[in-house]
Amino acid sequence: MSFEPESLLVLPAAEDTVLVEYPDLDAVLAHYPALVASKIYGVRELVPAARTIAVYFEPSMSSAREIAEAVRSVEPLDVVSHGGEPTEIEVMYNGEDLAEVADLFGVSTTELITRHQAAHWKVAFVGFAPGFAYCVGDDELFAATPRRTTPRTRIPAGSVGLAANFSAVYPGESPGGWQLIGNSRAPMWDIHRTSPALLSPGDAVKYVAVPEEIQLAPPASPESTSPESASAEPASPDLVSSESVSPESVSPESAGAVGQSTSGAEKAGAVSAPAAAPEPADSTALPERYWEIINPGVQMIFEDLGRPGLLNIGVAAAGAADHQSLMAANSAVGNAPDTAALEIAGGGAEIRSHARCEIAIAGATGEVTVTEAETGYSFALTPGLPAAIEPGDTISIGWFDRGVRAYLAVRGGYEVEPILGSRSLDTLAGLGPQALTAGSIVPLSEKVASGVVADAPTVGTKLPTEEEVTLRIVLGPRTDWFTAAALENLTAQAWKVTPQSDRVGIRLEGEKPLARAREGELQSEGAVTGAIQVPTSGQPVIFLADHPLTGGYPVIGSLVRSDIDTAAQIRPGTTIRFKIVTPFTQL
Repeated sequence: MSFEPESLLVLPAAEDTVLVEYPDLDAVLAHYPALVASKIYGVRELVPAARTIAVYFEPSMSSAREIAEAVRSVEPLDVVSHGGEPTEIEVMYNGEDLAEVADLFGVSTTELITRHQAAHWKVAFVGFAPGFAYCVGDDELFAATPRRTTPRTRIPAGSVGLAANFSAVYPGESPGGWQLIGNSRAPMWDIHRTSPALLSPGDAVKYVAVPEEIQLAPPASPESTSPESASAEPASPDLVSSESVSPESVSPESAGAVGQSTSGAEKAGAVSAPAAAPEPADSTALPERYWEIINPGVQMIFEDLGRPGLLNIGVAAAGAADHQSLMAANSAVGNAPDTAALEIAGGGAEIRSHARCEIAIAGATGEVTVTEAETGYSFALTPGLPAAIEPGDTISIGWFDRGVRAYLAVRGGYEVEPILGSRSLDTLAGLGPQALTAGSIVPLSEKVASGVVADAPTVGTKLPTEEEVTLRIVLGPRTDWFTAAALENLTAQAWKVTPQSDRVGIRLEGEKPLARAREGELQSEGAVTGAIQVPTSGQPVIFLADHPLTGGYPVIGSLVRSDIDTAAQIRPGTTIRFKIVTPFTQL
């Protein structure tokens, strides 16, 4: 046994998460399967990383200290290598940083390529997005690859990168600071497979060089493998699809590079603008009951309560940014709490109904009206109260004056195919139904969970009313990475919410950056919704629903769970103050 479990350091990471530190990756790989098998009471999920395991638990069932004691009581298993041949990853070694990395290592590019292929690589853990597998090798040449000083704003899908002691293939386009040595067309993530991720922790991997002039066989696209694409029928209208969309701008290192917003997005909550409108729909293929999206506003997407329980395959829960408001809208029309609704960011949207139905909206507020097709009469839609609408009626949602995101629910829900058990869009992973655009057709379901419709407003999250909002935090797990002055500055000064914020995270700006007490890079480790991650700039980022599973910057603290929904409704330009409710203490 390489370590004694009773001596493990356990750190608080959130109200419902602890972080367990290990001496090395081998110890993680030895203890992780034992923890999975032990089924500790109250534990919901486990996320292994380079030298840590994040343990997510239910606070109503166990305390953080009880979880720590239970973890220390579990004896590690012997690490068992997966049988069979390693998974081969074909690589064209033509990366932009190949020559620079070879010079850095003091070898020729030929030797670097040869040794990258000859090394025995194993998947240590799955990382910041589905299909991103952190592989470690047995060649010391790749033991400490520095990240780029200035991260790239765009790394193409299929790029093969090196950072720290890891090698990985980017499943999708992303910014990032890894050193790029090649390109691959290996299908790292495909939701149409029984096991969507090509690689899992413990898998052996072999990189195989192919000449640059040889065209690598592209992976099967969702379009080519879907039942719809195999049909010989004429093209259907722009019905809501379950195809993946491109990830938002976040690197494997952190969400410190959350996406830039457009000027319109600044007004509406700093989210990415929708794609261009599609061609007009073929009316002969329309569903019986549906909505037509006239204008999606800044962003209109489907969200439910997400995909909890899939962290082991690299899939984050994601889901609605504001759970309370989603559930309030559903409650008003008699839906189950986890029924998918339309999450509308910023406002500025218009929808025409082609069905008789009952609707409700909750969350961010602004002028929301329904215009009757038959009479031309318009009436205001009260937040949290249901309203009946008829075919031809138009729902107009003005720009929000309070909050960022509203949830529009329809009685019975929307007829959208779930992906991995959820109808929500994870914008970072590109997983879920695509964002709606002008001309999109949204089929309506007739499945009603309840005969009860709310008779009193259920408005969801209490929206911030002041230009300054106080958020409560618990310290940890990496509070000791920062100076005493940084800890004081965290709570003493106000932090402004920048326009560079989205569903992945809220980027903050303060007069005094948070200085670190120790040098060096933090190896990637599990991160939680509400985590306050601090990149090298010293300007914090609050992780929201679509944050990466792991991050490489230290987390100084995390929001209490009940303040996460509030954070999702804070507009750019607002100032935030942090209030510590639980100090940092090792468990």
